[in-house]
Amino acid sequence: MMMKRIVYMLLVSVVLLLVWQDDCIAQRKNKKKKNVPQTETKQSTPKKESDYDRLFKGKQVQTAKGLMTIHMVNDRGRDLVYAEFPVSLLGKDMMLTSAIREISDAGEGVVGQFNNFIYLRFTRLESNLMARIIPGDEPSNIGTEENVTRSLEQNTNPGIWQSMKIMAYTPDSSAMVVDITKILVDHSDYTSPFAAFGGNSMGGFTQRQHQFRSNMTRLLGVNAFDNNVVVTGEYSYSVNHTFMGTQTYRKDVAVTVTADRILLLLPEDVMRPRFADTRVGTVNLKKRVLGDLKEGFKEIRYTTRWRLEPSDEAAFRAGELVEPKKPIVFYMDTLIPSDWKKAIKDGFEAWNKAFETAGFKNVVRVIEFPKNDPEFSAININNSVIRYSPMWLEFAQNSSHIDMRSGEILNASVMLHGGVLGNLERMYKTAVMASDPGARTNGRLPEKTQYELIKSYMTQVAGSCLGVIENAKCEGAFAVDSLRSPSFTQKYGIAPSVMMSFQMYNIVAQEEDVLKGVRLIPTGPGEYDCYAINWLYRPIYGVASPAEEEPVLNEWIAKEKGNRNCAFGYGNRLIFDPSAAPALLGDDHIKMMNYYLKNLKYACEHLCEWYAENDKDYTKRSTYASLLINSLDFKFRFLASHFGGMYVNYDEKEGVTFDFESRKEEKRYIDYFFTLMEEVSSLKVKGLEGNAEISNDPTNMLVWGIFSQMFAKIEYMYFMGEKSKDTYTAEEFVEELNRRVWAPTREGRVLSMVERSRQNIMVGLMSASTGLLPDPRRNAAGGGAGQRQLADGSLYYHISPEVLNRVDCTINREAENMDEHNIYFPIITDLGATREPVQHIYFSMLLKTKDLIKQAIPRSSGETRKHYEFLLYKIDDVLSVK
Repeated sequence: MMMKRIVYMLLVSVVLLLVWQDDCIAQRKNKKKKNVPQTETKQSTPKKESDYDRLFKGKQVQTAKGLMTIHMVNDRGRDLVYAEFPVSLLGKDMMLTSAIREISDAGEGVVGQFNNFIYLRFTRLESNLMARIIPGDEPSNIGTEENVTRSLEQNTNPGIWQSMKIMAYTPDSSAMVVDITKILVDHSDYTSPFAAFGGNSMGGFTQRQHQFRSNMTRLLGVNAFDNNVVVTGEYSYSVNHTFMGTQTYRKDVAVTVTADRILLLLPEDVMRPRFADTRVGTVNLKKRVLGDLKEGFKEIRYTTRWRLEPSDEAAFRAGELVEPKKPIVFYMDTLIPSDWKKAIKDGFEAWNKAFETAGFKNVVRVIEFPKNDPEFSAININNSVIRYSPMWLEFAQNSSHIDMRSGEILNASVMLHGGVLGNLERMYKTAVMASDPGARTNGRLPEKTQYELIKSYMTQVAGSCLGVIENAKCEGAFAVDSLRSPSFTQKYGIAPSVMMSFQMYNIVAQEEDVLKGVRLIPTGPGEYDCYAINWLYRPIYGVASPAEEEPVLNEWIAKEKGNRNCAFGYGNRLIFDPSAAPALLGDDHIKMMNYYLKNLKYACEHLCEWYAENDKDYTKRSTYASLLINSLDFKFRFLASHFGGMYVNYDEKEGVTFDFESRKEEKRYIDYFFTLMEEVSSLKVKGLEGNAEISNDPTNMLVWGIFSQMFAKIEYMYFMGEKSKDTYTAEEFVEELNRRVWAPTREGRVLSMVERSRQNIMVGLMSASTGLLPDPRRNAAGGGAGQRQLADGSLYYHISPEVLNRVDCTINREAENMDEHNIYFPIITDLGATREPVQHIYFSMLLKTKDLIKQAIPRSSGETRKHYEFLLYKIDDVLSVK
């Protein structure tokens, strides 16, 4: 029994020992594997598919990441654009624009051209993302009352243009996924790739209608950058061309354009605006502001300018020239003809001289398109470019994008068309063929002259890109005789500003002056340009608002008060201001015209021999002859600004004021105009008659041009008669013209061709202005366009609002809030003149003229008698109208 118990205890001990050993072994194994990663096999639970994942599942997707993530998605054969729109961009100001990459017809637009743009602000409303259009002149509060801001927000909330359903949120909920195809792909007036002015518009005479063909449009790709996203597509259009809104002469023309649609975030750090001033010529931005609810809205204007900040503020404040933090860089197309490139670069960079007056150096830089930089894109909206367009247009076009909140120029691009140099040469030859022997060729001008022409023109184009506009007053700043001085013109050029209203050359200089070294082509920026750039770009420290800058800006202007070289005047629209008369050079217009006529007569005498080479059919010589005559006729319009002349003055306190031309000066110009009519009667190009194609004798046209321009100023005379005692009244002016026209008849003389022409025109003008003729006959009476100006039966010439109030935007002309001229002038009657019925004045004059002619017929013979008989017939015909 004892033995069994011992055996049992031994067996239990062995079993316990074996169990303990197994446990120790297991513990040792576990200890060795303690730091070894374990691969676990779990029962996989299906992950729930999110709305975000489902959007892209099974679809072909091309993605770009930048300002936002953007996807080109092919959904069952249809290309769409999805955007992951960040929540952080809600309420931010953005711009939508387009740019051309390729096109089948350059007459509709050229490669690199930016076209229509709009400002957008995106908001979220429940499950939709709203794209709201911000008007360019969105009103703002310049006061301190918060209730004004709240009122503006309630009453000027931007209108909804597009609504996009929020399809999903990104996994981190930082962005909304929307189908943005309607905005970045589909066609609209806001996203049209075609500029309002293209080659096919023929200067505005042709209207182009673009019908979008969505079934022939395809997406090509997407791209994204830090501040913008881009969608590239190939768009198809059917285009009609209609002349003057009446006749469609091209129909259903297929045009295909590859274009970028660009959504750009405007700077979040808004540049401080600078108020515009009528005394300095800048491209301006109209804004509506509200400072007090009781006062209501008022209109102000910001200048447009680049953001220039000194790289070293301490050195700048100490008066040292410093480079800007961000220079103004223009990238130059490698396709530009190689012999143009230096002139273009030098023309643009010539403005660095002006920027030095503002404290900056090396501001403007021209660099050729980088060759080995895959990141560079000439179409990138962040780059400013000078592009070459090999088409027939003969000028440069430029466009810019502006931040409407501040006037900051974001970029500027220039389209340089293939016909530019040919046009510059033709203009130069027309202006100075009599004084520059080097211009007397049908071939190319000397290389040095070509360089100067392109450089001068590019300097003017660059000025527009920098926010400076034409200054017509600068053309009359220099003394006429100084323009014949070699030392003066070599130092100062031909005007104190390169920003003249037209591409002007020294039409005063004579051939002997040029041989001595007188300059004919404008130089780089002059005294006015340096003054304007300093006023526009010099930083003003210690102020917090545009209003606080004004005392300093006014002080800068006051320093130059009375300095003719720094005076500013609007050109094309102010056709009543003799001191801002475009196309006239020097401070004495009669003296200038005498020098010009001397050159013109010399040119007419020798033109056919100068340009005979390679011109067997006289085509080139006929062209130059027409250009000479038309140039003279063009100058008459502005020379006539001395009749009813009003000198416009801009004063800080008094605003716009006028000084009136004196009776003595008006009489001087009446005498000169009648002398001119005799002078131009002998202007015929020797050797052209009988060799060129049949054309009208220019003599009658020139006489008509001179005489009609005098009549065109009668409304100004009426206004002046009310405002000034030392001037002709309208009635006195008409009587003076009538007396001079019929003086040879009263004296019983045989009439010259010019005298007959003047009388014929006078009868036509009187007939049209009595109001007796029906409109069609009224327009035809007298045989010239001048009758149409008087067709309303009044004594006054109506100044069209297009001339006085035109919005001439070199900077994206479609932007309604852009105003290149920063001030407008109403038609003359809105200045305070009273319009009264005046048909009776002309009717009385017509009856007196009839009696005079009836008395003259028996005493005359030959051509003079036939002339009187015809005029009598015309008058009887008018008086017989019932």
